[in-house]
Amino acid sequence: MPNSNGERPEVDNSEGDFQSWVDETSELAADMRERIKEFDVLVEYPQRQYLVPDAKLYAVLENIASGHNKSIPRHRRRQIFDEFRLRSEFPESPEPIELEGILIAAFEEADDADDFDEIRPSFESRIKGIICAGESHVVVALADLIEQSSTNCELSAVALETIGSMWNPPTHRDRRLLLEKSLGNKDRTIRTGAVFGLSDLSDPLSLPALIAAHEIESDDVLKSTIFETINQLEVLKS
Repeated sequence: MPNSNGERPEVDNSEGDFQSWVDETSELAADMRERIKEFDVLVEYPQRQYLVPDAKLYAVLENIASGHNKSIPRHRRRQIFDEFRLRSEFPESPEPIELEGILIAAFEEADDADDFDEIRPSFESRIKGIICAGESHVVVALADLIEQSSTNCELSAVALETIGSMWNPPTHRDRRLLLEKSLGNKDRTIRTGAVFGLSDLSDPLSLPALIAAHEIESDDVLKSTIFETINQLEVLKS
């Protein structure tokens, strides 16, 4: 895809350079957003201010995949697409303490909601955006919230499912380790969230933790879910 000067960025096809290409492309995507906002049509249809730039960004991500001769599963493309958008809602270099406060506030607001199911999508988006902005520091803060039982178990479980569904490479290892650690939580709801999160994360490196959890899990339904996740990751490993 040509950049704002009509030139196509050079593509490095070497292995291990994929993330740097994604990072470089984010600048191009931001430029697209600003240019599209200038269109007169957006005044008449303000919702397009969000839809059109996101469509352009999706096209950029398609170009990343083809440029690297890599096939990104469609659901992963959607994740990348969403995370770029959610990250843009935060300052370029936010203070860690500020993000930790926003994380706590997100849990408090969700806990006070009359109908959590109604606000769950916005809660999940908030968690993703905060992690994309603060990266590993926020994952550590989330782990502390869960360990200290300072959030209700249902919210903790949803947060664990959410971090498992993310693409964000800089936090992949930290998210995986938090999910694995949460397999041993005393609360069944939190353990269930951790299993669902690991299923979404789809990282075979989690197999030893899942196998160990399966051996000691006392709840028959959750034990069966863990077994299914193990089988899923065994297939990916092979």
